[in-house]
Amino acid sequence: MKVVCALCQREGLPGLIREDDPCDAPLESHGICDDHSVKLLYEIRMRLRQAWSLPEGLRTSERPQSHTRS
Repeated sequence: MKVVCALCQREGLPGLIREDDPCDAPLESHGICDDHSVKLLYEIRMRLRQAWSLPEGLRTSERPQSHTRS
């Protein structure tokens, strides 16, 4: 079975991550390569920062306290 990066394939690249038991039937499974994992995590962080950004002028000491469950 071949494990390929779905994002590499979308870009037209082969994206082979690994090949398990090459003697078995020619099956293909999908994952995400290291390069695309890094890019995806970066994009998630940037989007979270935008979503959680505080209004301008709100200082750190004025931020609402987070609630913790007991």
